Amino acid sequence: MPALSPALRLLLTCCRRSPDSTQLDAAAGGLRDWSRITDLARHHLVVPQVLLHLKRAAPSLVPKDALADLSAEGRRAAVLNLLHLAELRQLAANHLIPSQIRYLVIKGVGISARYYAHVSLRQSRDIDLLVDPRRLLELTTALMDDGYRLSDARLVDNANDLRAYCAMHAEINMISPRGVVIQLHQLLDFTGCQYPVGTDELFDLAEPVAIGQDTHPVMPTLELFVYLAYHHGRHQWSRLHWIADLDAVISHPSFDTNAVLARADVLGMRPVVRAALDLHEVLTGKSEHASKPPLSKQLISDCLHYIQEDASPPELERESQRGTGSGIVKSWLRNFQFNWRANNHWHNRCRYIFSISRPTYADYIFLPLPESLFWLYRLLRPIRWVYEIARGRPVGDLKSRPDAH
Repeated sequence: MPALSPALRLLLTCCRRSPDSTQLDAAAGGLRDWSRITDLARHHLVVPQVLLHLKRAAPSLVPKDALADLSAEGRRAAVLNLLHLAELRQLAANHLIPSQIRYLVIKGVGISARYYAHVSLRQSRDIDLLVDPRRLLELTTALMDDGYRLSDARLVDNANDLRAYCAMHAEINMISPRGVVIQLHQLLDFTGCQYPVGTDELFDLAEPVAIGQDTHPVMPTLELFVYLAYHHGRHQWSRLHWIADLDAVISHPSFDTNAVLARADVLGMRPVVRAALDLHEVLTGKSEHASKPPLSKQLISDCLHYIQEDASPPELERESQRGTGSGIVKSWLRNFQFNWRANNHWHNRCRYIFSISRPTYADYIFLPLPESLFWLYRLLRPIRWVYEIARGRPVGDLKSRPDAH
């Protein structure tokens, strides 16, 4: 991978659960400019792993100033992880368990607790929970009564708004009274056909895992890997902490490649799961990029592009495209191309085409309708797009709309 800078080579080496000491020494010894290493590690959410491996394997090669900066950032990451553990404990004890709301801890602290040597070794920006979609409005209302607030609170004025908001969002982003961001997912794939596993089925498959002082339900390894392959692939594997997750899960004793591929075949997701496995092989030097299938080649190329120091994150690129009609088409085509290739079962592909017209909260903001008439948004969306493009507004961008509630 000649395109990677010495700093990225070092970070990528540290994303291994057990990096080779010779490779780590070579990567650290080859780095001449340490000034940006902490910023890069923070951006990619891998500060704890970088700090741990450099302290263990190559402390003499790291300048004192760089090690001090990493240590300070590592302490901040550790404090945030402890705050997440405490928040999850309160959320479960005060709301989920008393109200008997089924939930799963996904990504974040759930991954760090099960697949990393210590829960503090994986940085998290928020707490991700899959909750029973039939109870989502009830839970959101209860949390708001308890001092939690919606991250998009200015878009919700009344009970009808909140009902539409909960019905039309794949996840509800909330901020706790302690400042922790919580994502309440009602589906892991809002189309319901790219990762076509029902919420009730996931709850039935859940396994208990100790997270901090408590035990919480999480996805089994087989199911988690298939989901991560889809989710991280959709984001072009643009953050190194996802690469670290990939290695941590694959290195775990519960991981079985054949079982994962068999499950992927059942769901129609072998292309995207194979791509995740191929990405891991290429990044660990076990195989060559050129020998991979088309989707694998595309995702590996995307990853190597977006992890670069000067690359704009893909989510920012998508946002910048939404201001023009041609940008909307390009963004839509890119998403469509990935989703079409990620799942090769034709019935899932047909469901995906139909899901594109699913109502969104942008439709509701444009024209608030009662729940019984939400189906009309499938017909009205083209009118909204034309109107917003004509007014020079990013299509569907609620945050930029001056007339939003």
